[in-house]
Amino acid sequence: MECYAEIMNHLVSKTKMETIINAAINKLFTYDYQLITNRMEWATAHRLAVYLEGIFPDFSIDCEYNKMGPDYDPKHDSNNNHKRPDIIIHKRGDIHIESNLLIIELKMNNGEDEDESKLLDFTDTPRGNRKFQYQLGLKISFLPNLEFKWFKEGFKFKETTQENYFTQRLINLATDFDQEMVRIYLTAKKEVKYNAARFFQMLQNHRGVNTAKILINYHNVSEGYVALYERGRLDLTVEAMIYNNQKWHPLFNENEIQICKQRLRDYNYLK
Repeated sequence: MECYAEIMNHLVSKTKMETIINAAINKLFTYDYQLITNRMEWATAHRLAVYLEGIFPDFSIDCEYNKMGPDYDPKHDSNNNHKRPDIIIHKRGDIHIESNLLIIELKMNNGEDEDESKLLDFTDTPRGNRKFQYQLGLKISFLPNLEFKWFKEGFKFKETTQENYFTQRLINLATDFDQEMVRIYLTAKKEVKYNAARFFQMLQNHRGVNTAKILINYHNVSEGYVALYERGRLDLTVEAMIYNNQKWHPLFNENEIQICKQRLRDYNYLK
């Protein structure tokens, strides 16, 4: 609520907004990583807008919004060129700066800078046929580095780069996954007296993610899966571990996640 209280004082600080954006990017990685790796710009913008909505209850978060002012005239820049921002946080129909918090432009690849002129213009003092002004502008690009470029009052005033952000996140996540795979092995051994020796050997040879992919993509369920089913502990299977926790989903493709889901349904773990 601290961020929202500051917003209601009419002028939002870049620091608070940056915190909000970083949290939304974290959700994008967790739940929508495939959109980013497949460079699906419009779908990524939509999901980012979804993650921002609950933080600004009295504002609208709109994608590709091409209207301005109380008469909903076509949106254009100072040179009367029609423009559609990727995402805006605003109050519809209100041109006052207090009601226009942020404009965001997204590019999947670094180095695509054609939208920066829009951010420079839309954060500048109203002029020409453009009657509105956004408090802040933000250009986000995702690959290979996560880059933020911030704009205010017609100037670009800050740039940040997190090199190989998503690659490093995947490396760290894979390390956590290794530990979780060892945990389910040890839990099965302790709680249901099932020693999955072959599974443990696979972990030593292939690590966690590759072991999981081998088991998932095999045409039949593993002997360990059947053994845990017979003991009433499908929750200790690789399939359940992956499907039940979206944290792991960026490590796997959609087909692999669907295989996990179907196997769990076939054995009545899921209804």
